[in-house]
Amino acid sequence: MAEEVQYVPYQKCPKCNGQGSVSIPPHVAGDVGQWTSSATQYVCDVCNGSKIIPMCTANNPVIAVDA
Repeated sequence: MAEEVQYVPYQKCPKCNGQGSVSIPPHVAGDVGQWTSSATQYVCDVCNGSKIIPMCTANNPVIAVDA
């Protein structure tokens, strides 16, 4: 019998598109055209720079599969 493996499915971060950084500061709304800052790249505040986030699943965040 195969061993059961549990994993959490991941997806590419929708805010930074899997890049890990964004060009607009986290505290500035997306529709603002200008802001003052010396930095050109900011760590994505959704994935914290990891480029992926756990997929949203309805009731069971862990999926069991046979290995």
